[in-house]
Amino acid sequence: MQLHGYPFERPAPGPHPPAGPAGEPGATGASTVIVEMREEVWRAAGLDACDEQQSAERCAKIFAEALGGRPLRGNNSAWTAFRTVANEHWSHGNTVLLGDAAHTAHFSIGSGTKLAVEDALALAACVEEHATLPEALTAYEAERRPVVESTQRAAAASLRWFEDVHTYLGQPPRQFAFNLLTRSRRVTHDNLRLRDPAFTRAVEDDFGCPPGTPPMFTPLRLRGLTLRNRVVVSPMDMYSATDGNPGDFHLVHLGARALGGAGLVMTEMVCVSAKGRITPGCTGLYTDAHTTAWRRVTDFVHREAPGTAIGVQLGHSGRKGSTRLMWEGIDQPLPDGNWPLVAASPCRTGRASTRHPTSWTAPDSASSATSSPPPPAAPPTAASTSSNSTAPTAISSPASSPPSPTTAPTPTEAASPTVSATPSKSSTPSGPPGPATGP
Repeated sequence: MQLHGYPFERPAPGPHPPAGPAGEPGATGASTVIVEMREEVWRAAGLDACDEQQSAERCAKIFAEALGGRPLRGNNSAWTAFRTVANEHWSHGNTVLLGDAAHTAHFSIGSGTKLAVEDALALAACVEEHATLPEALTAYEAERRPVVESTQRAAAASLRWFEDVHTYLGQPPRQFAFNLLTRSRRVTHDNLRLRDPAFTRAVEDDFGCPPGTPPMFTPLRLRGLTLRNRVVVSPMDMYSATDGNPGDFHLVHLGARALGGAGLVMTEMVCVSAKGRITPGCTGLYTDAHTTAWRRVTDFVHREAPGTAIGVQLGHSGRKGSTRLMWEGIDQPLPDGNWPLVAASPCRTGRASTRHPTSWTAPDSASSATSSPPPPAAPPTAASTSSNSTAPTAISSPASSPPSPTTAPTPTEAASPTVSATPSKSSTPSGPPGPATGP
């Protein structure tokens, strides 16, 4: 369980209206409290069977230390799963959406009220500045949407962190605190160093960072392979192959990334069969010619960029196959020369113009295994293989690897996220008006 507290400013000295329920005019000295947990924890704690008052009392008991022994009171509070709201359009005629009606962001970054107020200010300014209402509403959305979407991305990252908080509980205290502070990715390592240099230096010392060396430039061990730094060039589909063969473009593109000093350079998705390509421009690794062409790229990287590893991402297009190059019509079927589609199910992609694939069967697997030459054996310097949820990945290491880091970090794998349960409206600590009525 975790508790989010949002204290309100204490009222200035002087006469005030009589104190009312929290959240209503006249309420003083109270804080909004949101209790969040995974659904299985919520049920195990028996909170699924509690009414509003029982929930408030039980949460007050659990968080007694944080609340200083103060009780909680409800405000039409109910347990719910947080929903991220997004709208394709924010206005229709003279009806305009702002705040939570237009968008929501997880409360763990505390931005809901701020976004709503900024929406209102921007809307008023746009109405004042433009001659017609349609122009004003178009300008309002154009101004606010990028800000909102950026905030929603940060909020989504924070939400995922809290949903998977159990995966971090075994970390040392400072490492846990560092991850908590940087969970939304808006507070970076460098930004945190400016805010609290002593804490950041302590985290770096625990991690094993040599003085003056940013963590991203420290070595990383992947099973039997040690990368010289943590800079990874992610896979990027370039759609520039001919009959699956990588050419000069791939040599220059991947070679340049390796020469730039990255610890690991990943190829684009490399297809395991001709029928597994997304477009005719996709690369492959199912013929001897492909093996020779890729060997040219890997030999260059190992020779000219010693210390850089290069990896291949193997994949299959599934239902997205047999389509045009991206710039000729993304996800549009080829005008001619289409090949049969095979996927895990007969469902097509969301676009109405795409075709229905056939379901993959065991005979298809056997046929695929025998219809194409097997992939080449890994180079003599291959150090490890790994896999992800989409496709297996083989990593070819350079001939010599840098020494292992003094302190190798422990990788953390995120568990499958589950819906967290939270009160939909605020619960507030109750107590006499005045100082120290909230945590």
